[in-house]
Amino acid sequence: MNLRAFPKYIYVFDINGTLDCGANPECKFTLPTKKIFNYLKEQDAVWVGTWSGMYTWMQLQQITDIGIIPDFVMMKDQWNNFKSSLKDIYKMSFDCEVICIGDEEEDRFFARKYKMKFISPDEFYNQNKKEIENE
Repeated sequence: MNLRAFPKYIYVFDINGTLDCGANPECKFTLPTKKIFNYLKEQDAVWVGTWSGMYTWMQLQQITDIGIIPDFVMMKDQWNNFKSSLKDIYKMSFDCEVICIGDEEEDRFFARKYKMKFISPDEFYNQNKKEIENE
């Protein structure tokens, strides 16, 4: 297994209520997960994964059930561990842009806590609609 290039951009998606593989039937809008992950994974130096309040094995099961292998999965309170691991493995400072896409105030809270850019699912989709729909 080869070590992937250190990312310039990291997209962190909440699962429930944000991605269409989530299990929240009350959500009004969910993102087309497979199209989005395919689109983002084609970009240079982009990593894309999920975080949630769910255990990582549950997230991985949900997302792999629809045929996606994320670059990472984590619980929302594990960001600092993930970031430290990247710095240790790559022996680099952490200078990439991190974009959090989520549908709840909790997502916004954690994005602010970890100094990530936060956008809602519909904002993300509207900004990238043309490229996503071409997938």
